[in-house]
Amino acid sequence: MAKWLGLLGAGVVLAAGAASAIGCSSSETDKYPSVDSFCAARAQEECKAADECGTQVAVCLSQRKASCTSSPAATSRPYHSGNAQGCIDKTHDTYAKDTITPDDLAALQTECDKVFQGSATSLGRCDTTQDCSGDLVCDKSVCAKRVEKNPGDFCGNPGEVCGGESYCATTAGALQCVPRKALNEVCDAKIAPCQTTLRCNGSCQARAESGQACATDDDCAADAPYCDPANGNKCDKGLRFGPGLTACKDYGGP
Repeated sequence: MAKWLGLLGAGVVLAAGAASAIGCSSSETDKYPSVDSFCAARAQEECKAADECGTQVAVCLSQRKASCTSSPAATSRPYHSGNAQGCIDKTHDTYAKDTITPDDLAALQTECDKVFQGSATSLGRCDTTQDCSGDLVCDKSVCAKRVEKNPGDFCGNPGEVCGGESYCATTAGALQCVPRKALNEVCDAKIAPCQTTLRCNGSCQARAESGQACATDDDCAADAPYCDPANGNKCDKGLRFGPGLTACKDYGGP
């Protein structure tokens, strides 16, 4: 009897040890269990800019963390801690660059949008893709799996997005992928966009070159894709940090 009790006791100890190990593992994988911890970690990566700006790191950390915790996404959507590491890693890679392009910023936004993500499922109502769960996209006001269609294909179902130099428009009563607007054709940035090498300003026009005036990144040509507020709203290579530059205002600058 004592022998069996001894074995039973040993089994309980082993089970408890295993449970403890599992609990520890779970804790270690969930590195950012709260919005506060996630925003603090993201601020650490963003504040690499403080060195370039010549600003105080402590001020930058406080500023960037507050910007994160008070953002519309953080205050209106559920927090998904399992997606936090991907955002932190992408932020690390992005802010390690000397020049950050609009494509870099868009990729960062896409990754970090997953941290604060809505719960709408397939065919659920949405206003933006961030309202949708998982990898669903918001298209035609509902969440759906993204399906890229070729020019000439029909695109009436939710999630069917036109690829190439085409967009989804009504033709003969049906939604179909039609060619984007060409130079000098009347356009609308949302419903009748220009070819990707052009910008819409009532009609499709050539994009602004380096050093020329712009209002948004969409105004700028591929070799100078960033509409830089620190450069008097002129097109240049991308976001950069340095003493006195406007960009530093959000990273501890005056």
